[in-house]
Amino acid sequence: SFLFIGLFALSIASWSLCQSGFLQLLIPDGAALYFVDFFSFYLFPSCFNLFVASICKGKSETLFCIFSAAYLIESAISTILQFAGIADMFEMIRMGHITMAANVFFVFYCLNIEIKKENNDMARKFRFPLYVVMFFAAGELITYYLNDFRETSYFIPMGTIVFIVMLASQLVSHYYQGLLEEEKMAYFKKL
Repeated sequence: SFLFIGLFALSIASWSLCQSGFLQLLIPDGAALYFVDFFSFYLFPSCFNLFVASICKGKSETLFCIFSAAYLIESAISTILQFAGIADMFEMIRMGHITMAANVFFVFYCLNIEIKKENNDMARKFRFPLYVVMFFAAGELITYYLNDFRETSYFIPMGTIVFIVMLASQLVSHYYQGLLEEEKMAYFKKL
């Protein structure tokens, strides 16, 4: 799961840098920047779904992997249509947005199932950070369409930062609890 969350952070950072225009300093070629923007757009939700799949126990794990594959298939189809001259990749972005909107609802639904029916403690721990990033992703989609399809990129970067801070605080807390348990065990062994 750390690999997937790392890939998620890396891909969303590159997408955010493309959206803000900062990456133009590193990649002056507009066509190359265009492809980096496009592929990172499809890569970050794919990595996110693989991360969520890694914390699920029930049947939803497979469905998260299917969502992840759907993003990669959509990017491949869009790339093929671009190279064939049939359609521009960004003309196909609505399909990605539809997949993302369905993905948002699916994450909320599956996490509740994992917590209630499967009694998944890992899903319980990650529920609020995942809800935060999904809430911000939904805000990004809504803002994009309300602003007449202009680039926004405000919500997802903010949501990702909050998500990573919440995730890091939970991991530090979990690590600290483990250290306390080890110290207790060492103390009891001495007794």
